Amino acid sequence: MILLKKVLMKKNYTHSIIITADFKEKYIIKCIRSCLIDKNSEVILVYYNLKNLLDLKKIFENKIKFLQMRNKLNNPVQDQLYKIKTALKFTNTENIYLCDGDDFFITKKFKIINNKLDRDKIILHDFFIQQKKRLIYLKNKKYKKNKLYKFFFNNWPDKICTSCIAIKKNYLKKFFFKTQKKYNYLAVDALLVIF
Repeated sequence: MILLKKVLMKKNYTHSIIITADFKEKYIIKCIRSCLIDKNSEVILVYYNLKNLLDLKKIFENKIKFLQMRNKLNNPVQDQLYKIKTALKFTNTENIYLCDGDDFFITKKFKIINNKLDRDKIILHDFFIQQKKRLIYLKNKKYKKNKLYKFFFNNWPDKICTSCIAIKKNYLKKFFFKTQKKYNYLAVDALLVIF
């Protein structure tokens, strides 16, 4: 079912980052480097096919785990869930960060979020976007925080994407167990919000 290319033996990581990488060749090197800035990051790159795999192995051979899937599901949403669920089995930490191969993590992220994960099971946090070579912080809209607005109009988070999700490992396992057959075509971010 899968082929694990490289397993790192280091055990003192504080968190694991699962990167889904198919079709992200243009950004994946920058993505991995942003994850490795923090020395406590265990990085698992999960993919079916990457055109620049040899380059990635040359650069990151002993720094990350390469997890190659032997098959790819036709539905992209289901394929991503399948990859995350499979990679979860190879993590050695309790704090799990999800990441798309075209996203980047800022340096302070892990310290801030790990502290919050000590109190909470899941964190759906804000994010920065790159605009004209600058990082711009996208704040939540104030009216989205209003309880009346949430009750009467829309309780959906203001912004959410895969790379804004940090979660405890046992909670993610529970999520996969309970949502395996429900809502087959919703993305992982939407599923976790519902869960």
